[in-house]
Amino acid sequence: MPISNDHLTNLSERERTAVLAQQQQAELLERVMNATLTAIVVHESVYNEAGDIIDFRLTQLNQMAADLLRLPIEAIHNQLLSRYFPGVQDTPLFEKYRRVVKTGKPSRIELPFNDRWYDLSVTRFGSGLVVVVQEITHMHHYRQQLELANRELKRSNESLKSFAYIASHDLQEPLRKITSFADVLHNRHAGQFDAETTDIIRRISESAERMRMLIHDLLTYSQVEMRQDSFESIDLTSLIQGLAEEELWVALRKSKAKLEFINLPTLQADPLQMRQLFQNLISNAIKFCHPDQAPIVTISSRQLSRADVPAGLLSPSVSDQNNPVSDVFYEVSVTDNGIGFDEKYLDRIFQVFQRLHGRKQYSGSGIGLAICYKIVERHNGAITATSELSKGSTFRVYLPG
Repeated sequence: MPISNDHLTNLSERERTAVLAQQQQAELLERVMNATLTAIVVHESVYNEAGDIIDFRLTQLNQMAADLLRLPIEAIHNQLLSRYFPGVQDTPLFEKYRRVVKTGKPSRIELPFNDRWYDLSVTRFGSGLVVVVQEITHMHHYRQQLELANRELKRSNESLKSFAYIASHDLQEPLRKITSFADVLHNRHAGQFDAETTDIIRRISESAERMRMLIHDLLTYSQVEMRQDSFESIDLTSLIQGLAEEELWVALRKSKAKLEFINLPTLQADPLQMRQLFQNLISNAIKFCHPDQAPIVTISSRQLSRADVPAGLLSPSVSDQNNPVSDVFYEVSVTDNGIGFDEKYLDRIFQVFQRLHGRKQYSGSGIGLAICYKIVERHNGAITATSELSKGSTFRVYLPG
């Protein structure tokens, strides 16, 4: 309220200066409030005889707030909240208002009004409240569309997983019959065929084997995210020793490869998927070797913090009680002396069915590294590689400690 000239005349020079400064500050505050694009309303608590808040009085508001209520500021000033929102005392909004006054803890509320959506930021002010209101209709609709798209994507992914699983199993039986019939022709009746027919039978067997490998890898890829609650303490040294003595024994012996590893970490991980991950990486290191040179595969590790993981590799993680975000990571490197690849194809090698070499040169389904990527992603980690043609490659796996 402006100070009258008569009142100023009766004050001392110091008092007049203070009063004028106060009036200027109030006018500046009013200008700022009316210039902002958000609605601002100061609420004064109204109590009953028992000391309970029964309403709020709108003691100060800006032009945006008046426009929202579609009334002039003068008509709203010092009026009760319930006058414009009858029955408001029985709503969750009013209860939140009372809780903010009681606890002093700010609150955020989203609610619809006049076919629009608004975000309310509520803060205690003295014994009342300051409520800042911002329209979020477009953001609300966008969020609804995003949630709908996420649900549809989840449904689509579930359907794709189910399809891959069922299709893979259904394809196994006819494939077994093709393989069996080709074996019968090759083993029992090979002498009855000419060279061309024998070659056709051989091609049938080889195609059936490629199909079997493709189905197996496709099934593995589709099942990566289906395993739940399967994490346990894994000693990578013991795991890789087991691979060398079992799954990789034939490949290591046939290629005369040398496998070196020492002081690998112990992680909380899915044991089957860790086995699949390093089996794929080591198999690739053995497979893509120089024809006149024995493969040397070195597996090493080092501990580092989340901040030290190369930028852009890790997905943003949200920490909660059930899924705390680890700041400790291990970089496990698989280095070989093989043929290498051009690093311009780095993104491509982790995609399904992507091959940098012809099938006649190197066998495989083209899914192995995609499985590695998916396994590491499920473990909240990351995988990348560096390479140079003819000078070998290094695949680096980053896993939480």
